[in-house]
Parts: sequence; C-alpha cells; structure tokens
Amino acid sequence: MKRLISLLLAIAIVVTSLLPNGRIYATDNAKLTIHYQRTDGVYDDWNIWAWDTGTEDMEQIDFTARDDFGYIAEIEVAVGNESGFIIRKGDWVAKNCDEDQRILVEQDTEIWVTEGQCGYLTEAPEGAGGEVVQLPTAANANESTVSDEEAEMQVFVHYRRYDDKYKKWNIWGWIGDKEGLSYAFNDEDDYGKIFKMNLKDLNGAQQLGIIMRKGDWDSRDIDQDRFIDLTKAKDEVLHVYLLEGDPNIYYNEDDVDLRPRLSSATFTSLKKVILTAPIPFTSTDGIEIKDNSGNILELDQVLVDQTGSTIVVLLKEDINLENSYTISKEGFKDAIEVSYTGLFDSEEFHDAFYYDGDDLGFTYSKDNTSFRVWAPTASKVILNLYEAGSGDNLIEKIDMTRDVKGTWVAEVSGDLNLTYYTYEVTVGNQTNEAVDPYARAVGVNGNRAMVVDLDLTDPENWAEDVAPEFSGNPTDAIIYELHMRDWSTHESSGLENVGKFLRFTEEGGTDHLTDLGITHLHLLPAFDHRSIDETNLDEAQFNWGYDPQNYNVPEGSYSTDPENGEVRINEFKQMVQSLHQNGVRVVMDVVYNHTGATADSDFNKIVPGYYYRQTTDGGFSNGSGCGNETASDRSMMRKFMIDSVTYWATEYNIDGFRFDLMALHDIDTINEIRNALTEIDPTIITYGEGWDAGGSALKPTEAALKIYASQMPGVAMFSDDIRDGIKGSVFNAEEPGFVNGQFTFDERVKFGIVGATEHSQIDYNRVALAGGASGPWATEAAQSINYVSAHDNNTLYDKLIATLPDADEETIKLMQKQANAIILTAQGVPFLHAGVEMMRTKDGDHNSYNASDEVNQINWNWKNENQDVYNYYKGLISLRRAHPAFRMSAQEDIQNNLTFMEDIPLGVVAFNLENNANGDSASDITVIHNATDSEQVISLPKSADWQLVVNGETAGTEVIEVIKGDSITVTPHSSYVLMIDDSMNTTENFNQLLLIAGAALLVIAGTAGYIIYDKKKKASK
Repeated sequence: MKRLISLLLAIAIVVTSLLPNGRIYATDNAKLTIHYQRTDGVYDDWNIWAWDTGTEDMEQIDFTARDDFGYIAEIEVAVGNESGFIIRKGDWVAKNCDEDQRILVEQDTEIWVTEGQCGYLTEAPEGAGGEVVQLPTAANANESTVSDEEAEMQVFVHYRRYDDKYKKWNIWGWIGDKEGLSYAFNDEDDYGKIFKMNLKDLNGAQQLGIIMRKGDWDSRDIDQDRFIDLTKAKDEVLHVYLLEGDPNIYYNEDDVDLRPRLSSATFTSLKKVILTAPIPFTSTDGIEIKDNSGNILELDQVLVDQTGSTIVVLLKEDINLENSYTISKEGFKDAIEVSYTGLFDSEEFHDAFYYDGDDLGFTYSKDNTSFRVWAPTASKVILNLYEAGSGDNLIEKIDMTRDVKGTWVAEVSGDLNLTYYTYEVTVGNQTNEAVDPYARAVGVNGNRAMVVDLDLTDPENWAEDVAPEFSGNPTDAIIYELHMRDWSTHESSGLENVGKFLRFTEEGGTDHLTDLGITHLHLLPAFDHRSIDETNLDEAQFNWGYDPQNYNVPEGSYSTDPENGEVRINEFKQMVQSLHQNGVRVVMDVVYNHTGATADSDFNKIVPGYYYRQTTDGGFSNGSGCGNETASDRSMMRKFMIDSVTYWATEYNIDGFRFDLMALHDIDTINEIRNALTEIDPTIITYGEGWDAGGSALKPTEAALKIYASQMPGVAMFSDDIRDGIKGSVFNAEEPGFVNGQFTFDERVKFGIVGATEHSQIDYNRVALAGGASGPWATEAAQSINYVSAHDNNTLYDKLIATLPDADEETIKLMQKQANAIILTAQGVPFLHAGVEMMRTKDGDHNSYNASDEVNQINWNWKNENQDVYNYYKGLISLRRAHPAFRMSAQEDIQNNLTFMEDIPLGVVAFNLENNANGDSASDITVIHNATDSEQVISLPKSADWQLVVNGETAGTEVIEVIKGDSITVTPHSSYVLMIDDSMNTTENFNQLLLIAGAALLVIAGTAGYIIYDKKKKASK
C-alpha cells in the first residue's frame, strides 16, 4: 500500500511539474462579474480586455448590464487559474489603470472597480446594488434604454462560423475617417453570435465599415473590408448577416446560403495543390480543377490530412504559370481561384520570374516612353493614359505585351511628360486598376502615376548640390527626428509655408537646426501616404505617415500643389538643397514593412499575394500590427526595396535611411540594401527598429532583430535598453528609470554608455535585453542608436511628469537636462526627438499619430521659456563634436579607454575616458551622472587640475571652473563633465601665460638695452 501511495504521489508530482507554474489546474469554469463605475457616468466605448494567465486566449468583453453602481460585465474564466483584465476605452484609447489587473478565481466571483482604481473590492461598496437593467441586445432591440434626445442607431451584426468557435473574435467598425472601435459579441441565436454596435454622430454617413477580426489583429475573417448600408435601417435599428469567409453582407437571413465555402487553395509546386475548408472534408470525391480556358486538369492523386481540414491534390502534368486556375468540390458552394502563394517561395517561381533589369516603371525620352511592369500571374495587362491625376479624362487604352521574366511592356511614341497612367491587370477572373509600384510621380492622392522628365524637376544649381562634410562614422552623427508639420504649424514659428517642404527654404527656416549643432535631420515619413486627403488641404490634417501608398514619390500634402505631380518633386529637392547648404544632412524614415492598404493595395492588385507574407490559413500575416507585412525575403520585393532606397539616394541626394519595424525584414535584404548604398556613398547611414510588432511569419532566425546586429555590419539599431534604463518603460507611463528615481536601472544605463558592446564592468544579468539575449548585441558602438524619446510614446517631459506628478518644475528641468546628457556623452549614435531641447509636451498623448496639430506642434515660445535647457543641449552637442573621446566606435577602443568608477553611491553612474581616447586632446575626461536628490562627493581618478565644462546648469566647451585635487561635490539631479586638457585656455593658464609673456618681454627689453649700451660704448671708443 505504501508503495502504491508513493507511486501515485510521484505521478501527481510529475503531472504537476508539466503544468504551468507546477500547479494542477481545474478544467471547470467560473463566472467573474465585474462592476465598473465612472464618476461622469459616461461609458461609451468602454470595455474589458480579458485573458487567462499562461494562455494566448485574449478577448474583448463588453458590458451587458447596469445597476446603481455602474456598468456590469460577465467573464467566463478557468477555475484555479489566475485571470487578467484591463478596463479600457475603445481599442486602447485609454485605460482605467496602467497596470494589468489579476485575480485568482476559485468560484463565481463579483468585484467592484471605480474609475482610476488599480485593484478592486470583493464586497459591494455602499450604494451598490439596485435593479439590474440589461443593456440593449438583439433580443430587446426595440426596448430602448435611452431617451429620444439621446437616440442612436443600433446595428446588430449576426455572424456565423462553420466550426462554431467564436473565442477572441470581434468586430472593428468605423464610419468615414473617424477612429475605429472594437465590439465584442453580446448575444447569440440559432444563426450564430450577435454583435451590437451603437452609432452616434453619423452626420449623414450612409456606410459603416467593418472588419471581422480575431484578437487584436491576430487574423481577419476575409482580407477585404465590408461596408454596411445604413440606409436600410428601420426605426434606427438594422440587422445584417455575415458568414465566415463570405465577403457579402446579407440584410435578410433567408438570403444566406449556409453551405460551406472553400477557404483557400494554392499551388505549392507545379503539380501540387493544397485545399482547405472551414470544416473537415468527409471525402475526396467531386474535386475539379479548371484553367482559365475551361479545360479540366487530370488528377493523379487526392489525399486528406489527419485533421480532415486539408486536401492535397496531385496533378498528372505541370501547370502553365501563365494561366489561372479554379478548384471546386462537391458539397461546397462556388469554385475558388487557386493562388500561386505557395509557389512564390519556390526556386521554380524565382527561376522563371525573377527580373533583374533596371527599367521597371517608365523610361522617358521626348520621342517615346516605354513602360514595364512585373505581373507574372496576369493573363492581361492594359496601360491607361490620362490627362490629369483625377477625373474622367482617359486619353487611350493600350494593350501591353507579355515579355521576359513575367514582365509586360508597352512603348508609346511622342512626348508624354506630365501624362498620367495606370495599369489594368487581370488575374484569374478579377481585373483591377492599379498604380505602378515603381511610380516616380503621382497625381492628387496618389491614385494615378505620372510620366515625368525628372531633369525638369531639378531646382536651380541642383547638379552642384553636395551633402555637408561627414566622416561616415555614425558615431559622429547627431540625429534630430522631426515630423514635417510640427516645425511650422504653431503661429510662433513665423514661417509662411506651414507644413510644407519649402518651409526649410525660407529665411530662418533652418536657423534652429544649425545653431543647435545637429548633423542629420531625420524626417518622419515624407513619401506618399494614404492618410491625408490632398484635395482638402484647407482643413488641417495630421498623420505621422506610417501608411505607405507610393514609396518612390514625395507626399503631396507637404507640397504647395498636390494636383500637379511634378511640383512635390521639385519642392522636396529644394528642401534637401537648402538643408545641405545649411550644414544639415537628411535622413528619410522608410516604411517598407507594410502598406497602408492590404488586399486592395497596388502591390496586391498587380500580383495577388506575392508581396506579402501569409499565415498558415492563407491570410495576411500581420507582424506589423497594421493588417499586413511585406515579404522582403521574396526576391522581387527585395529588389523593390533596394531599387527604392537607391533611387532616393541618387535622385534626391538622401543621406540616410531609418527602417520602421526593421525586424520584419530579413537579414539578407538589409545587408543587400547596406551594400547597395555603400556603392553609391559610404557615408549614407542606415538604422532601424530591431523589433517587430509581434506575430510575424518570418522565421526569427532570419529576421533583422537587434540581437542579430552582428550579422548586419554597418547597420544600427535603436537601443531600447538605454531608453528605458534612463527614464523607465515606454509601456508603463508611471514606471521611472534611472534619472527619475529607479536607481537599480543603473546597469542598463552603463550598458548604453558603452554602446551596447561588450565591457568587463557590465553585469549583464542586470541588463534587460529584448529578445532574450544574454549579453551585448552590438559589435561596435556605431550600431547603437542611443535615445530617450522619439515620436512614439510620451515625450521626455510628459514621461517625467507621469512618473513624478508632484515634482516641481525645476527638478523636472534638471532631469530633462540629465537624460540627454547621458545620451550625448555615451558611446554610440545620439538621437534627439525634436523639441526635447525646449521641454516639448504633447499633454500626455503617447500615441499622437493622428492627433491634431495643437497636440503635435512645436510651440516656439517654449524655447524662450526654457532657454537654459536649450543652451544646455546646444552646449552638450558642441562638447561631443569637439571631443572624439565621446565618439569611439570600435569595441576594443571602448574597452581600453572607458573605465566605470566603482565604490560610488547608488543613484550615481560615473566613468573616465583616458589615454587621449580616439585621438582626443584631453588625456582624461570624467563624466558623473548624479540622479539622486542630494549632493554627492565623488572621488576623481587622479589628483590634478580638472577643467569643469558641464554641471547641472551649464554645458559646453568653455571651462566653468578649475577643480583642484581628487574629488568633487556634484549637485542633485546633475551631470558633470571634467577633463584634463592642456590645450584648453583656462583663466589660470591665461594668467600663467601673461606672467611668462611679461618675463619674456623684460628679458627682451633688457637684452635690447644692453645691445644699445654696448654699441654706444664701442662707438665712444
């Protein structure tokens, strides 16, 4: 018996060890009821994001009832498992508490949460209770709970999935250009689940856009948007019916054919088709494949996988890649097209269709223009010529001819300069009109490409445009990140060309940049993007621009005339020319990782599926969080990216490129881009975000992640290590960093100071490295972009205020100085967010991508109000540029010349640069960062006459005072820089020089007097 008990215990222990946290979890579910109270009584768009810890089952839960306390939601949770929840507004517009809330539920449980509360009550507070009133659902749609004055349209979306699994599914809905919202189902019937959508402030809108999505954009039901016709509503109530995989919207349940549709079909070789369905296949009978001429292909073998949801069809003969094919299956409605998606990654496809020519797009001359587009899966392509960039003004339709490697060509006689064009591409049974991906000019809103004589777009003396002198070593750069509109929209800017390229050509338009001393201006996306309506520029519109439309064309809203495609080209060149003339190089923020549109993008209209990665079910992979991710690892997408950056570098004289979500690109592509740019100009800098937005289909080992920087020489990565180490996590507004009180982050700061390279004095166990790295990720400091703030997340000032709401302004100002004092004295590449030098605020808006100008603009009065901060930053920049010791790149040099000072108080980081590091005139430079709120006496590396050039108030190259001895008292929240540099003119040195000079003059005078006396004496003899 004892042995049996021991055996059972052992089994229990083993089973327990295999479960999360070594605990045995019950499989039963319980009900968690959350009561939520808002002080203003307004609950519009508020919902709950819920999950079970240790799982990926996250979903939105809507409130379904109300009582005297507030709104009520019920969540089904696993008994014995810790559940998490966040009460939020919309799709992360706001959160009730910045921290995740967790609760261990053993039985049905009720909790009460008030507005702003982190935590919850497990007993009803005073005043809670009363009658529970159900919020409107499909069942009581006509029992309105609002008055006539508050009436709103109620749309009930009935959704049916064939597998009857609705976990995590929700609807994203929007009207016009308004921000979208997510809706969870709150009812069900025999048809399926029901989503209730309350619509206010329609302003005459007749359409409601919806996307059926899983989770937070994990996947989509179909790869195109659906639009509900709101005019069909009766008495402000509308019921519509959706079916999984069916793009149609049904307004009558009887119209829905409930027979299942095939989900996807793709060739994976020239003789193999993979077919999927939303339900298991019960047989292999009744499969038929036809080509576009109606010919039925002979099948060799048909197999069903173990799950029954996938059929493999083997053909007798190879398919013809120039044809299109459909497949049908008895018991399923409608034949579907067999895509080439599964073939796109094959050697067969690459060998047949990789085109390496340099003439994609148009090739212009005054006598004729030729066009070439890559469309290997198309059965027909037509070139459309237009008189203008919009409107009904078609000139001619010209059939294009199939040519080599999947390209189609046409040649048109005559001078086509300023003529607009599109491609009409037929693939299978679908014909789409698309803009040339290689377009170099476009009309208004980028809807038509334009032929242009690029020589005529050059400003005067463009041929003589030369970038300011630069070593090419990224550590010598000081990068300043700016959005095109932020510079000029506030009335205090004094500029006329508000939000335009030409503002940099105005008198005084670059004065701030040149006076500050930066070397590179990083412009947020200035290529053509979708967000802004260029036909309505009288109305202020703002967007960061991370929704690409035409990659090789400047954004029209930043020009004075978006209607005429040549104007934006000329004005962009004028901007570059002016910045160059004023000593500033230009970096473009490029966003090749995704496109603004997905299924209806121009890429996808021309070669469906090719330019994007797919999920296992054939949908769009969404590692960008924007609905799609491009497939840089496919040869023609890789070629497009290389062609695009080299075009900007040669046609527009661009000096650097910053890659958005660079880890969505593969390492080989990034290296080929770097090599191509080096051939043009080795001083062009390249850097990017060494991460993605999650869930990419690209293998992690192939991705351009920060941890693989060693495999990408000459490419820099943003260091989120030093960013969060200095002022706290960007994902938790209230978490402080080193300068604002979290002194245990000092090791992250030290890691940033050595440029993310290897150094014996860094304890890597205390450095939080993204991607699970266990050590340094940069092979040289030039690979580390050091920053504390950027356009994303809170400004530095707002972050400091969020972490220290009770701090006085002077303390915040000291921290504002110290944060970038760390950056500008660290090894690596310093990166500054525009306005940080004048304590810029966005009033706490951490994601202002489409907020107003009022939120995003730079108020130039801040510069006057915070002149001391501006001068401090300016002084730090001049110090860095004057002393190469701050700009080492080689890891070995940093190891040999940079030593962290030990035995110093917690809250202080200090280091010494010695040996005339990197050829510096100073034999020693000591940097001390005191983040504490008290004075600290710090021992210096040696006893000497130290020249203090930076303290908490002043920074620069001028000596503030001479510190004699081997210690110094550092004031609170201050950074100090001291050096031993015999070449510097201190007051004491100057007095010594005067004494020496005086003595020399006396000697000279005495000698001269003696010579005169001697001559007179000889003459008298």
